[in-house]
Amino acid sequence: MTKKLTTLQHYFKEDITAAFGLALVVLPIALGIAVASGLPPMAGVLSAIIGGVVATFFRGSHVTINGPSAGLIAVMLSGGIALGDGESLIGFQCLLAATIVAGVGQMLLGLLKLGERGDIIPAAAINGMLAAVGVTIIVTQVHLIFGASVESDSAYESFWLIDDSIRSLNPVILLIGVVAIIILFLHKQGVVKAAQALPTPIWIILFTIPIVYYFNFFETHYVPFFNTAYPVGPEYLVNIPLDIKNYLVFPSFEKVDQLDFWIVALSILAVSTIETLVSAKAVDKLDPLERNTNLNKELFATGLSSIVAGCIGGLPVITAIPVYNGAKTKWSNLYYGIILALFVLLFAPIIRLIPLAALAILLIYTGYKLATPKQWVDTYRKGDDQFLIFFTTFFATLVYGLLIGLIIGIVITLFNHYAKSNLDRKTFIKYLTEPSIQTTRTENTHELYVKLEGIVNFINIPALKNVLKTSGKTEKHIIVDMSNARLVDYTVLEYLHDDAARYDLPEEMNFELVGLGAHDAYSRHPNATRILPSDKKPQLNQRQIGLRVLSEKNNGIFWPEVRWDFQQLKDFEFFKSRTIEYTFNTAKGNYKMFFEWQTCDITFEEGSVFSNQERYTSVSILHLPFNAPKFVLQREALLDKIGVKLALREEDINMDEYPEFSNKFLLEGANREAVRKFFNEPLIEYLKGNPYYHMECNGTMLLIFKEMRFATPSAMTRLHEFSNELAEILLESWKAQPLDLESML
Repeated sequence: MTKKLTTLQHYFKEDITAAFGLALVVLPIALGIAVASGLPPMAGVLSAIIGGVVATFFRGSHVTINGPSAGLIAVMLSGGIALGDGESLIGFQCLLAATIVAGVGQMLLGLLKLGERGDIIPAAAINGMLAAVGVTIIVTQVHLIFGASVESDSAYESFWLIDDSIRSLNPVILLIGVVAIIILFLHKQGVVKAAQALPTPIWIILFTIPIVYYFNFFETHYVPFFNTAYPVGPEYLVNIPLDIKNYLVFPSFEKVDQLDFWIVALSILAVSTIETLVSAKAVDKLDPLERNTNLNKELFATGLSSIVAGCIGGLPVITAIPVYNGAKTKWSNLYYGIILALFVLLFAPIIRLIPLAALAILLIYTGYKLATPKQWVDTYRKGDDQFLIFFTTFFATLVYGLLIGLIIGIVITLFNHYAKSNLDRKTFIKYLTEPSIQTTRTENTHELYVKLEGIVNFINIPALKNVLKTSGKTEKHIIVDMSNARLVDYTVLEYLHDDAARYDLPEEMNFELVGLGAHDAYSRHPNATRILPSDKKPQLNQRQIGLRVLSEKNNGIFWPEVRWDFQQLKDFEFFKSRTIEYTFNTAKGNYKMFFEWQTCDITFEEGSVFSNQERYTSVSILHLPFNAPKFVLQREALLDKIGVKLALREEDINMDEYPEFSNKFLLEGANREAVRKFFNEPLIEYLKGNPYYHMECNGTMLLIFKEMRFATPSAMTRLHEFSNELAEILLESWKAQPLDLESML
């Protein structure tokens, strides 16, 4: 309790500042989501308030926010029509009941610890569903920009009604939409730097409310515009009651015995669960404190919040990615909920001035982000199989709804795997229901081999996850071997690449993925679906053949396949500011008796989020049999020398007795005396007489590389020679020191 109180006090300033910004952003969006769902505007605001106040005390995430979901607009809109029988209030009350049922289901998923099984849905199907949601938002909201209001049962029908809305457009309302679009574009482009102090929705409201005043929207009347009169009035503004008692609407379970009710409830459950899990994992990667979400607690918290919201007239609650940065703890979610409630209580008259067309622009932009063309291009690059699943789910969701669309996406994925596997139906089904996962422990190297056979797809993830999580408690090195897997799908590789080490394995675990060298890939993407053709053996190119021969000469073993065992590389300073994508062409062996070596090719990214570039290099890693000081040794380029002289950098450790060495190299390290002791005369003389290599130590390993490109076999030969001779010098220096058994690893 004391620790929680200390954390709350320590980050209060950051959290309350972030919460205020969040409240400013969420308020108009929550209003817009409710309006787009065909429901009272306060339904969205109540969902956001309850998500902030209730979920905070039960949830498992840290810097996400809880509130209404734009992804549920299609479900709520069609569900209200299906359950209302022409009566909007009855439809809303039945939707609230369905929300409560979905909330109970979500709480049960959390209590049964099924949140971690959200990985079993194909990634392409989820993206296709969300893209369809985005298009649905766009085609339903675009009518409001033209001053039209239409009711349709599907996005397909809404699309064909756009032409009618354009023909009967209201130029006064269109003016509001155009102003909102211009403000949105200018703010996102950062044209006016000072404007970035406030979020986009607030600027849109500030610039569109004057139009409301100018044309007097407070009473219904006609405004002349180009020799034609067009209606304006309160019906084009947000309509929230001024009396708090009128905010509340209570659920009705009168349709609980109808199939439509359960379809709506299950759709709410499916979409809210998927969005919560996807958002929580996405935000974990952005958390400045590098914490992981307890997915089971998160589902329980959102389910409980949805129940409370459904009882008083709010929309379902999900976990969402925050649109305003700076929060450090979960308490920012509580603060934002409280601030949002105060906004409504204090500024209800101002909220009633917000034009619906302005909210429509915000939601259309939200829909665009869900269905952005980049999403389509990225999916295509992942492989034609992923694009097929994505497009099928997308189209089925638009035509048949979210739940049916998602089911069709899963079925298409399984059918595609069956067709590509070349297995008979009985064997294929057996591999799905009884995945072949064999584990073998090696006593000498303390490694656990996890061997997978047959079909390794999204359905097998729970079983694979259980093996990894159980083994991660006792093992220090896990190797997942897929050399005998007939098919490995994208979702499995994405899980192993992105989530396994983060959620299911401890930080100190060395995790490797091998055995994909003989497989055909659907694309060049590292997570692309892999198929193992019959009787196919790995085909090495000339460089790989040379690297294999070189590794054998140095008492090593060579693996050409892509690996994701780069956890140890993250301990080096060079890779702390660069994102490693994968390694391949890995070799391991031993120099002398004590030095284990490893070489590999690395693909990584460096630069900012918007200007990152893909880089390549080949490295050598020496595992030291003793503890060494941490340091970085690199060529002292002209800019480094200028930096030392002008900034008087204390990091540069100069060797006064070796001025030539100090002029050639920039040496940095925290423990300056230990670094100076490590760099004795034999080591310095060796480094002075050899070509430059970047070299750094993390305490137990040395990282050595030269160029930002893949090394040729001859360059790799020289790297081996350098590393081998370096190991001999370090070994002699170590032997010369007094024997210290505790320093040996």
